[in-house]
Amino acid sequence: MKLSEEQKKKMTEYYNYISNKMYGNKTKKERQKMGMFFTPSELGIQMLEKFESLTEEDTVLDPTCGCGLLLAYSIIAGAKPEKCFGVELDPEMVRIAKSELGKLGVPEYNIHWGNALNRECFYFPESPYDDTFPRHDIIYSFSCDLENKKDLGKVQFFNKDGTEYIHFI
Repeated sequence: MKLSEEQKKKMTEYYNYISNKMYGNKTKKERQKMGMFFTPSELGIQMLEKFESLTEEDTVLDPTCGCGLLLAYSIIAGAKPEKCFGVELDPEMVRIAKSELGKLGVPEYNIHWGNALNRECFYFPESPYDDTFPRHDIIYSFSCDLENKKDLGKVQFFNKDGTEYIHFI
């Protein structure tokens, strides 16, 4: 899908808002020392443009959502906030993601703490869209080859027998 210049501008503005708000204008090096990494708008744009389309009918799951930047970008690109879900291991990032994504219409119960390597983290019992996610033994794989720009943000879930269950790019 091709994002409009206006959508790209909004993504960049949102990135700047979040990064400045969360880390008080600290440098990238200072943030890295804290162990926090953002999904820059340029990377989010590249990832979203790999989709054929993104509509209000689609469900978006970020299994390592951090403060929710990729989910915010997805909403700017046309995803329905109620169908955006995030899982994050850092409880402080979960709190921030709930607060910031709530301003964009994402229900608080769509974001929660969990380890994306455990299938239990894909339960969203309060959401009417909870049945979207896998409910059996799965293996999770994430790859991001930034140098060659291949499989940028590719996420796959596999059944125990090795067959692919679901695939996000």
